Formats: sequence, C-alpha cells, structure tokens
Amino acid sequence: MRKQLKAVIVGSLALFALIFAVHMVAQWGPATGFWQVGSGGFSLNCPGNSCSVSGSVLNFPGLSAKSQLIADSAGSSTTALINSGISFPIAANQTGTLNCAIYFTNASGGGLTLAVNGPGTPTEVTAEAQIAISAILVDPFTSQGTSWAGTLNTSVTSTVTTLQAAELSAGIENGTTAGTLNVQFADVNTTGPTVVKRDSWCSFP
Repeated sequence: MRKQLKAVIVGSLALFALIFAVHMVAQWGPATGFWQVGSGGFSLNCPGNSCSVSGSVLNFPGLSAKSQLIADSAGSSTTALINSGISFPIAANQTGTLNCAIYFTNASGGGLTLAVNGPGTPTEVTAEAQIAISAILVDPFTSQGTSWAGTLNTSVTSTVTTLQAAELSAGIENGTTAGTLNVQFADVNTTGPTVVKRDSWCSFP
C-alpha cells in the first residue's frame, strides 16, 4: 500500500512539474529581439546579459551577450573615430571584459584604428588590439586610462587592401553613468575608406 501511495505521489509531482514547465514556456517568447515574460501590466525585457524593468536595468555578471554586424560599416576616410555598429548596454559602476574579432579592409596606404567609447567618465579602461599590417604581420597596440576612446593605432598603415583581421580586448570599469558601450574605428589617415566588415563581432561583459 505504501509503495502504491508513493508511486501515486511521485507520478503526481512529475505531472505537476510538466504542466508548470509547459505553462512557463508558454509565457516566455521573443519580443522585438529580446526575451519577454509578461504578468499583467509588468514586463521584463532581457537581452543576453541584462534585463530592464520599467526603465531600470538589471545586469547579470558572468553572462556575455554578443553583438555581430550583419552588414558592412559605412567606412571611414578620416582619423575621426566613428561607431562601428557594435554596441552593448552598460550599467553604472559595471565592470566587465570586452572581446572582439574585427574584420576589415582599407584602401592602399590606409589602416585601422580601434577604440572603445562609453557614457560619462569611466573609472578605468585598459584596452589592447592586435591589428594586421601586412599579409603575415600584426602589430600590438595598448591603451590605459580614466577616459574613453583611447586610440589603438594612429599611424601604422597596412600593405594589404583585401580582407584582414584584428583582435580587440578591454577590461572595463564603468563610472557612475549608465549608457551604451560602443566599439569605434577610423582610418589611420585620409586615404580611406577603411571599412569594418560584416560578421565582425564582440562579446560583453
């Protein structure tokens, strides 16, 4: 009798768990590129590494989101930094690591400059890039400080005009201002265009 009762209880619990799981899955679904669960007038919008509730952002350290270009950037023919199209939300006082694979082309005599930009004043940003300068060589560039947009490569040109690669990484300690973290680029001179190509991607944090 006890064995039968135990079997009934276990079966009932399994059935309840299945119904609950189906109910929860039915509530979750993609909404405008985010995962959303609704409860009356309440909604929780979650990209890969943070959620927003009524305008407040909740971040989940340790979970990385990816941003990937699905089209080429507009390109740069000057040394002025512009946004590449790769970006992430960043919370006040958030710390994290940015890792990127950047594919690019440049006109003859041009080259790639990279930088990381964000909101307000950061506590610290330490960045490093390995940028192709020939068919077989890459150059390392580093930057560290308490301001955004420290440029990585301002003068070294590339002898290649076909598809090349660069790697960008950064340790980021944001200040008290929330906003958007942007990967930026420029040409090393005015011989452009230097173009960040589609399928370039980054992860953060």
